[in-house]
Amino acid sequence: MSETEDRVAIADLIAAWIHRDNHDSDKLAATFHDDATISVSWFTGTVNDFLSANPLGTANSMLGKHFVGYPYMTVGKDRALAETNVMIPCDGVQVGFGCTVHARFFDRISRRDGLWRIEQRNAIYDVADITFPDGPVEIDRDALAHYPREYAAFAYFMDKLGVTFTEILPTRGSEKEAAIKESGQQWLNGN
Repeated sequence: MSETEDRVAIADLIAAWIHRDNHDSDKLAATFHDDATISVSWFTGTVNDFLSANPLGTANSMLGKHFVGYPYMTVGKDRALAETNVMIPCDGVQVGFGCTVHARFFDRISRRDGLWRIEQRNAIYDVADITFPDGPVEIDRDALAHYPREYAAFAYFMDKLGVTFTEILPTRGSEKEAAIKESGQQWLNGN
């Protein structure tokens, strides 16, 4: 493959997150290596466990969609790093409000047996806000202040739907973000 073909293949893997919104686990699974790991707001573990997990119990608890930007990538021979902006508007039908989350996927992507697949995905959170599609509702500001500002609205929203974030997530400029990127660069360099 040429570098251009590699870049197109990698961008297609990242764009395939649409299969998450379409509830097509088989197509989404095909974008990851079998031993891949993922760390997003409510989940850290293997991709196989992620694909079978449903934190909200039913698809009707939350309406949401992922808008995935074009990735910035560094491509080596059989390894690549990609960082991609993601926006997730959510509507919590049962709680009467929603939120919009702006985050980034930081992916380690490797070519095995000639195929590029995601090996590790980490989400890094930049900013979130609460939305009121049905008009204003009362927000518990003390509960909102329990989380880092970069994703407080999202964590509060998910908590109201019954999903509690149990660890501090990586945020823009945080030590966790720096560690993820440093580790990724070392992996890209073969260390």
